[in-house]
Amino acid sequence: MKSNPNLDPEEINGTMFQYVLIHEIYHQIYRHMHRIRMKPETASALSNKAIMDLANIACDVEINRDIEYQLPKFEGCTEIIQGMFDKRFTHETWELIFDAYNTGEANPPQTTKAPKGKNPSQPQ
Repeated sequence: MKSNPNLDPEEINGTMFQYVLIHEIYHQIYRHMHRIRMKPETASALSNKAIMDLANIACDVEINRDIEYQLPKFEGCTEIIQGMFDKRFTHETWELIFDAYNTGEANPPQTTKAPKGKNPSQPQ
């Protein structure tokens, strides 16, 4: 996950901190590192940064979607912290998301860039 310098420090200590912590725990719950080593396309490319970055994006898309859909408290947090979210994948595992990105069937999302000097969680 990328850091967002525009976040209010209180958000980092509250909901956003909880969101990031849950996000990292989901990587463990979903056994992403183990599954990356089991998938032929990624297992054979563990030293290939581009493939590993794409796998991480797919894992993050799976996690962020599940957090936001399963835990309403965190709805919108992915955008605030400039995380990866892809509405095209409503229930797919990271493996299927990775395949779509890797084959060019779908382009991976880009992080949302918050306007400089503004806190994206504040109303305009």
